[in-house]
Amino acid sequence: MSKFAVITGSSGGIGSALVDAFLSDNYSVVGIDNTDSGRNSEGFVEINADLYEFTKNENYREKILNQIKNHLQERLDDLVLINNAAVQTLNSVSELNWSDWDKSLTVNTAASFFLVQGFLEQLIKTQGHVVNISSIHSKLTKS
Repeated sequence: MSKFAVITGSSGGIGSALVDAFLSDNYSVVGIDNTDSGRNSEGFVEINADLYEFTKNENYREKILNQIKNHLQERLDDLVLINNAAVQTLNSVSELNWSDWDKSLTVNTAASFFLVQGFLEQLIKTQGHVVNISSIHSKLTKS
């Protein structure tokens, strides 16, 4: 059986725990993050990617999607896409600017859409799963 997980934000606390869980369940895992985790585990491949650029630049998006797809096995039985990466800007409302707002919305929402779109064929074929991770900050924020 060929099981495969793509996990964004794989270098952070939640992302790293997700990588561990899927590796322990015999999944091959591609972690996507803009920082290097330093992880060297069998079955794990790390791709350094900027999800803001991924969303805004179609050529860059295709390059990253192709890098990930190069790791998919021909006989794929299960695909799980976990959208865990996020940007959090800790400023007061009066200090936020368009760039902060744009980056947050782009990485936290649009990147997830384009990842699903990029893997739609494989997700349909394997009856795969998409998990979108959120945080308490969707209901309560820091001041």
